[in-house]
Amino acid sequence: MPPKKIITKEIILQKAFKLLRKEGFSAISARRLAKELNTSTMPIYVYFKSMEDLKEELLKMAHRLLLEYQKKNWTGSPFLDTGMGYIKFAKQEKMLFRECFINRQTGTELVEQATSSEIIKIMKQEEYLKDFSDEELSEILFRLWIFTFGFACLVTQGFIKDINEEMIKNILNENGEAIISHYYNLKKSRQN
Repeated sequence: MPPKKIITKEIILQKAFKLLRKEGFSAISARRLAKELNTSTMPIYVYFKSMEDLKEELLKMAHRLLLEYQKKNWTGSPFLDTGMGYIKFAKQEKMLFRECFINRQTGTELVEQATSSEIIKIMKQEEYLKDFSDEELSEILFRLWIFTFGFACLVTQGFIKDINEEMIKNILNENGEAIISHYYNLKKSRQN
C-alpha cells in the first residue's frame, strides 16, 4: 500500500493561490481544491474554518506578492518603484490584479490599508518628500493612487498594449511630479 499523502496548510494555500492566479476566486471551492490535491475536502477544513478564511489568506498572499513588486528596485527611486511595481504587477498578474482590486473581493480594504501604510514609510525615505506630514503624504498618495490605479486597469484590461518599462516610468514620473508640485505650492501658500 502506498504511503498516505500528507496535505499541509502550505500545500493547500499554494494550490489555491495557483488557481486564483490562473482562474480567479470563482475557481476556488473546497471540492475543486480537493480534486486538485487528489484528496477529500477534510484536510481543507482542518486548516481553515471556512472557504472565506482561506480566501482571506489568499488575499494576504496577493498583498505580499504586490509588495514584492513594489519594493523591487525598478528605477532607483523607492517611491517611484512602488508605482512601477504596481503597474508591473497589474501587467504580469492580470487575473490576480482583477480579482483583488477590480472585482473587490472581501478583505481588500485591509490589504489596501496595509499597502498604504507601507508606502507612506517608503515615501518618508525620499528627500523631496521629507517636508510633508503623514496626513499630507496620505493625500498625495491618494491622488497618485487614483492615477496609478486607472493606469493599471487600462494595462490589465488590454487598453494599453506594448508599453515598456521606460514608458511606464516616464508616465508615472510626470504625473507624480505634477501632483507633488501642486502640494509644494499649496504648502508654500499656506505658510505665507
